[in-house]
This record gives sequence, structure tokens and C-alpha cells, in this order.
Amino acid sequence: MKPSVERLTEQFTQLIGPEAFAKATAARAAAQAAAKVAAEAAAAKAAAAAAAAKAAAATAGATPAPAVPAAPRPAPAASAVAPAATGPAAPRPAPAAAATPAPAAAPAAPRPAVAPRPAVAGAPVAPRPAPAAGAAAPVAPRPAPAPAAPVLPPLPVEATNHAAKGYDFDAIVAPDQVVKAAEILDADGFGLDTITGVDWIAQNEMEVVYDFFHPTASLRVAVRTRVPRATPEVPTISKIFGGADWHERETHDFFGIKFTGHRGLKPFLLPEDANFHPLRKDYQPDTAPVPTAPAAPAPSAPALPVLTPAAVAAGAPEETFVLNLGPQHPAAHGVLRVLMTMDGEWVENAEPVVGYIHRMHEKMGENRTWAKFLPNTSRIDYLSAMHYTHAYVGAVERALKIEVPERAEYVRVITSELNRISSHMVWWGAMLSDLGGLSPFLYAFDDRERILDALEALCGARLTYCYYRFGGLYNDADDAFLKAVRDFVKHMPPRLKMYRDLVTDNIILRKRLEGIGPISADMCRKYGATGPVIRGAGVAYDVRRVEPYSVYPKLQFKIPVYPQADSMARYLVRMDEMEESLHIIEQCLDLIQPGPFMAPKVPRVLKLPPGDYTYAVEAARGRFMVRIVSDNKEIPYRVKLRTPSLSNLSLFEEASKGMMLPDALAMMATLDLVIPDIDR
Repeated sequence: MKPSVERLTEQFTQLIGPEAFAKATAARAAAQAAAKVAAEAAAAKAAAAAAAAKAAAATAGATPAPAVPAAPRPAPAASAVAPAATGPAAPRPAPAAAATPAPAAAPAAPRPAVAPRPAVAGAPVAPRPAPAAGAAAPVAPRPAPAPAAPVLPPLPVEATNHAAKGYDFDAIVAPDQVVKAAEILDADGFGLDTITGVDWIAQNEMEVVYDFFHPTASLRVAVRTRVPRATPEVPTISKIFGGADWHERETHDFFGIKFTGHRGLKPFLLPEDANFHPLRKDYQPDTAPVPTAPAAPAPSAPALPVLTPAAVAAGAPEETFVLNLGPQHPAAHGVLRVLMTMDGEWVENAEPVVGYIHRMHEKMGENRTWAKFLPNTSRIDYLSAMHYTHAYVGAVERALKIEVPERAEYVRVITSELNRISSHMVWWGAMLSDLGGLSPFLYAFDDRERILDALEALCGARLTYCYYRFGGLYNDADDAFLKAVRDFVKHMPPRLKMYRDLVTDNIILRKRLEGIGPISADMCRKYGATGPVIRGAGVAYDVRRVEPYSVYPKLQFKIPVYPQADSMARYLVRMDEMEESLHIIEQCLDLIQPGPFMAPKVPRVLKLPPGDYTYAVEAARGRFMVRIVSDNKEIPYRVKLRTPSLSNLSLFEEASKGMMLPDALAMMATLDLVIPDIDR
């Protein structure tokens, strides 16, 4: 049965139980009644104040106060300086002769006559006129500001407005009901998106928010539970959704929430000896600094025993060894380490170790204003910076109900699709260099330079753009930029055809990728893998289509899908996406019209309404989502960054088992990883 909000409401109402549902409904009704009484009292008070002001004004108008002439000002004391003469000013005396007179020096001409100033010494000042009758009426008081909308207790099960919140269904369950809720959503075909922790220190509680997406039904679900701060424990759902393993470890790192039944909550992004939880509201970096490593740091893993031939013969029937891939290795394309247990050339297990360049962007978001956090979004996935900024400004615009001008939306789509092509070109060149083809890397960067030149002329940056603003753009796109984009749209199709003829159809590449590294659609769903990874598994999941944003609903484009689910399928998806991006850009160039590029009256100091809001975009590597939590202050209460590279890499351990080492590296290359996107 196809999932729907009605079906989810029925299922979660049964899960929560009628007693808890009735109790929450009664509490909400009582809060609504109290809010109504308070609003009526405030309205009556305002009406009484207005009536009193009106009566006072009428009384003042009926009996005006007598006009009292103002006393004349005293004459100013005589100045030591003589009053100005009434005649023209005398010319300045000629300057004294210098010791060495200049030749043919003409005498200075006298200044022109200056109009005489009126004499002021002893002149009386005329008294001010008396105010007119009734002019002294009291000023009416300002009307009282409208009271803010009351924050009502949430219902355990509630359908939400996607346009207002970014998700369609919200459920609140007890901690011991989390696993059952995950089983319900798994049976309905939902995939795990991310897990978010929130520290509600004023209520002495921790909140865990589970975000789920459906690959085909265009439904977003949020499931919440709360636990005491003193004993924060929630059962793990990693046995249902494999991707929860990493998300739960990250939440344990940042908040200290224990997920009972987890296979091992060892540090994920923090140092291995970390004894702090930085996203707790009572954590102060100044008083609890991050511990520094000693002069001789402890090994990151226990030392392996030295095995003699006799010990090997008496041990396991097959000899295995541990291979360290990285953290400095060309195939990792960044600071990534993979602990690979090898049986000869065959991979028995591959455990990624991440966090080497972790910057704690989410903590920065809690210590900066909404606007000052904007540059951070360009420094997470530096190859897809436009998309990440788009998601963040979109979340804030959703909360404030800001209508972005249509011209700005078209420019956003143009720049985002250019960014997608440039990112895919980097992936194409880097992946082929991993497989031994070095020349395509140079061709890829040659095409990418054209995009970077155009974007640099537009916003002044070539990588971390920070071009979007709340309500629009930093500046308008001029005719020179639009012409450069049109030239690129004409330039690129012949190049893509050449790449297809010389590289894509090359038998060597086909043999290296076809049938290698299968990743099924079900594995993508359980790990939250999106983007070309899930579309290469035969699922047409694209945020631009299932959760339309900006002006994408007005544009025609195809979603490349290949059902083979191997490395070649993921390769072909990205190659086709570049052609579709060119088609999207061409439509935008034809449809864009003159107009404003910024929404009017965007406040300089932003204070978002209380609550949480999400916004997702289709970035170059997949679904990027921002979840923001506001408590009506100038800085965010919580900023959660759901990045695609993290979820896409989380399945590598399971997907690589039984593969040969070169094939595992080829499969990793088709995941298109950006390490800062993982570490954040």
C-alpha cells in the first residue's frame, strides 16, 4: 500500500496509544483556551486605553488652556569684539616685503565687499507666538503591539504544511517506541535521512529527531522523542537502518546521548580521547578546552601482535592482514582513512575512519547570527558551494515567509546548475586518474575553468562563493555574465560528445566499471544514500522533482536513471546529468526577465519565529538538507547539516565486502566523496 499522511496518522496513533493521544489533545485544548482568554483580556485592555485617550483628547479640546505669552529673551551681553561695520569690508593690507622679493610681484587685489550683517548688540528678541487653542492636547498613546502567536504544545501525531516546515508528518513517541516507529516506516519503504540532537537545557531534556524520506512517494516524516538530560538513553535503530550507525555515533559525540544496543559508540568525529560533548548548551570551550595531544601521542589503534609462522599455522585457517588506506592516499581524495582487513587481494572488511578535518560547523552556527553563519555553508562541500548556500537561505526564507523575486530564483538555478557541472567535471577527471587515465583530468579542468571564470566575474570568487542572500542575491547578474553562460552552453555539448566517444565507450573503462561495486536500491534506502548513487540503482529520486523548490517546477528536465546499480551506472548518471544541467540553464536564459534581485523589506536583524524548519536541495552529490531550530533570537538555537557524502560513504563497509582491492577503490571513486562534506 502506498504510504500517505492519513495512513501514517492511523499507524502512529495506534503506536502511541489512545490514552496518550487523548492526554496531549486535552493539554493542547487547554492551552488554546488559555491563549484565547489572554488575547481577549489584552484586547479589552487596549480598547479601554484607547477610550481613555479619546476622552482626554475631547476634554482638552473643549476647554483650551489660556494662551500665555512667552517672556522675552534677555539681551545678550555686549561682546568684547566690536560689532561688524555696516560698510564694505576694508581690503587686506599688502603683505610685508620678503627678504628676497619675487620678480614682478603684483600687489594683492582687495577682497570684494561683503554684505553687512545686522547689528545684534542690544536688539530685543521678539516673543514667540502663543500656541493656538487646542494645540496643547495630549498625544494619543501608541497602540499596543499585537501579541505573538502562542506556542501550543504539539500533538503526538500531526500533519504539517511542507511549504511552511519542509516536512509533511510529525510524530512524538516515547523512547521505548522509537524502534517500533522505525519498523513501521521501514515496512512502508521509507529511508533514513539523518538524526538530529537538540539540547533543551531549560526543560532539562534532550530531543532526538529522526528524519525519514520516501524515494517515490514525496513524503518527509519527522519522528521525535525526548529523554532526561541526566540519563539520555534511546534504543538504537541501526539494526533496521544501517545508516543510523554513523548518525547515532555522531549524536553521541556531540550530546552524550547513549543509544542502547549499538554495536559500539566509539568516537566518530571527535578525538578518540574526547571526554566532552560540544553541542550541549552548558559546554563552554573557554573553561573546558579541547585536550591537546601529548608529545608522543598514543596509537590510534591497539598494536597488532607479532605473529610467527608457527602462530599463523596454529591460528585462523586463512591469513589476513590489515591495510591502512590513508589518511594520506591519492585514492581518498582528502584526509580519509579506511582500515581494510584483507585476505590477499580480497576485502574482508573496510571500516572508514573520518573526522580528521572536523571543524564543528554546527557549533559555529550556535555562536553566530543568522547572517554571519552564511559563509560557513560555502566551506562544507567546496565543490558544490552554491547548493549548500541555497539550502541555508531557503530555510531562513521559509521561516520568515520571504518571497524571493523571480529573477533571483532564475539566477540561483543558473549558478547552481553551473556549479553542478563544474563539480561533476572534477569528479570525472579525478575518477579516471584513479583508474590510470591522466589526460582526461586536464580536459576536465579546462572546461571547468570556463565556469569558474564566469562565476568569478559574477560574485568575485571561484570556489567558496557565498553569493546568495536572504531574499535574493548579493548583486544582479549583468548581461556580460548571461552572455558568458550562453557561450558555455554552446561550447559544452560537443565536448561531452567527445568524452563519450573517447572515454565512456572505451572498452577498458567498461571492463573496469561494469558489474563492479553493486549498490542496490534497498541498500541506498537503508543507508540514506542519495544523488547519483540511488539513481544509479534505478530509483528516480531527485529533490528537484520530489520536493520542488525555486523555479524548478517551471522547467522541463529528465532524471537520468540506470537500473544496473553498478559503478558504470553511477558513472553514466553523472555524465547524463551534465547534459540535463545544460538544458536547464538554456531554459532559464530564455525565461529570465528584468526585475529586482532582492526581496523588499528584508530585516537587517533576523529573528525567526520559534520552531524548527528544514530545507533540502539536490546538490552535486545528492540530498543536502538544513534543519534550523529557532527560539526567536538573533542566533540559531541549533543548526543541523545533513550532507550527502556522509550517508553515501556509510554504506562502503557493507558494499565492499568480498571485492578485490582495485575494484573497491573504483567503487569508492563512483561515490564522489568530498571529505569536508563528511567531517564538517
